[in-house]
Amino acid sequence: MTGLFLIDRGRSGVVLRRARPPLLRRLGPLRTRLGLTTVGAMLLLLVGAANGLLLAWQSTVQHRITHTLSVDRSLMQVLADVLDSETGQRGYLLTGDPAFLTPYTAGLARITAELPLLEAELRASPTQAARLDALRPAIARKFAELEQTLALDRAGDREGALALVRAGGGKVEMDGIRRIIESMRMQEDEMLMGDQRHAHRIETLVGI
Repeated sequence: MTGLFLIDRGRSGVVLRRARPPLLRRLGPLRTRLGLTTVGAMLLLLVGAANGLLLAWQSTVQHRITHTLSVDRSLMQVLADVLDSETGQRGYLLTGDPAFLTPYTAGLARITAELPLLEAELRASPTQAARLDALRPAIARKFAELEQTLALDRAGDREGALALVRAGGGKVEMDGIRRIIESMRMQEDEMLMGDQRHAHRIETLVGI
């Protein structure tokens, strides 16, 4: 009984009154509640930060998708323009019809306009910028070969022009252009997939 009650012996006799628990014992539940509240607040902050990071990465991935599609379109257009120019050259040499020179000159004009746009899109990536630096001279060599055959034809040596085509130098240059463009497209895809994987890891973490 004395653990729960205090005994007062006064003039009026013995009086029992309930003892108050020690201070630390009374503060225990309060401290527990405060601790739980602090932990809960920290968890909310962590979840909020993770959600913010996820949103940022989702925005990055969306930007990367847009960027990759734009670069891919530009690269494929450059390749198509080189092929159109080559087709026009071959058609002209085989037929002598000047109409075949239209895709040749149009392709050259488009490539001249497209390469600076590609440079602006790829300057943030040293690897891609280096590949573009390799692509420029490869395209220049290809057009030099095309122009050489046309110059021979203008000089009256169509057979010499066709012999130069059959020699295969132009094909070698064309294959090199294809390889560079394909490696640039693959690099863009790899960077996009890396961003997507990172965003997925953050999403999984937030879900936990």
